[in-house]
Amino acid sequence: MSAGFKKNIRIRAPKVLGTKISVENAQFLISTGAPDFDRVIGGGLAIGTLLLIEEDGSRSYSNLLAKLYLAEGLAVGHPLFVASLDESLDKFVSNLPSEVQMETKVKESPQPQESEDPDLKIAWRYQHLPTGAPDASYKPAEFGHHFDLSRTVSTEQLDAHKITKWSEVDLEREESPDDNLPGQLKSLLASIIKELTDNDCWIKSSVPANEQPKQRTVLRVSLLSVGSPLWKMQEKHLPAFFYALRSILRSSCAVCLATVPTQSLESHVKSRCRHICDYCICPSPAVHIDGKVNPLLSGHNGVFKIHKLPVINSTAPFKPETLDLGFKVRRKKFCIEKLQLPPEVAESEEREQDDVVQPKYAMDFTGCGSMTSKKLDF
Repeated sequence: MSAGFKKNIRIRAPKVLGTKISVENAQFLISTGAPDFDRVIGGGLAIGTLLLIEEDGSRSYSNLLAKLYLAEGLAVGHPLFVASLDESLDKFVSNLPSEVQMETKVKESPQPQESEDPDLKIAWRYQHLPTGAPDASYKPAEFGHHFDLSRTVSTEQLDAHKITKWSEVDLEREESPDDNLPGQLKSLLASIIKELTDNDCWIKSSVPANEQPKQRTVLRVSLLSVGSPLWKMQEKHLPAFFYALRSILRSSCAVCLATVPTQSLESHVKSRCRHICDYCICPSPAVHIDGKVNPLLSGHNGVFKIHKLPVINSTAPFKPETLDLGFKVRRKKFCIEKLQLPPEVAESEEREQDDVVQPKYAMDFTGCGSMTSKKLDF
């Protein structure tokens, strides 16, 4: 009978660098590098997920989000993996924004003057509470940083960090007609698997309570302009590649951000990519018509569209307050705000509330407080 019983061992959650646990679904989250971006997607990017960013025409805003994503990895100490066949990776990485140093100074509280009676120094109900300023050496855990878009990281910081750049394709292996993926995509997947193994980012069994959990890290993968003409692949290969990549991410402690030029893809290929990926967003720039911008986008650089959010450990996805979002690119930050109708500046003579006819006599109007001559106002 005793063989059917199993000892209940308390399992500890592993310690993962630069993450926080979501209070809604108990999932480890990492920051995107933009606090407003974290807020609208549910607190951050869940580990083991794939974020798809649909590129705008000039790729400026999609590349900006990718730079913030990588800069956050530099700030928290995550290993980085960057891949592209369109961009110069050395130039792209050297232009990552630098972190804004938040200087917080603790003001010293004035010490109470000594008196003859020690009981009169402080109220009796606060006698046993600690006094004085908090310890300046204590630093709370930070999640998400702010970055100065007008400054780039130093060369020393880049040299001290582990950054893997993939831009050369190993085509020594001959392709067969039965392969589902071309050689460059297979080489990219093999490189990602190698980085996961070198950084010990594969998900393992939980550590029992009697053992000390080992500090884990997160591999940040960034793929730039996947599916562009320089990749020399068919459109059917792109969904298959994302499907294989997501299966790798599910069993590893890694997150991938991929930018895709969806404007050059067929509608059915675009819908399949959206379905396979976990997150799908599109920073669409403001369109100028006859030299004017939509009044709804006044002060904004464009519309921040959210096409898909994941469902993790719950029955429904996170839903932001509103999907009518606009983004602004300022000198020192990238912010996302809710779009609101602008106030009416000019008065119009054709406004409905101004179409009021004053009665000639006090008894010309009838019922319900209406001031119009013929119609009743309910």
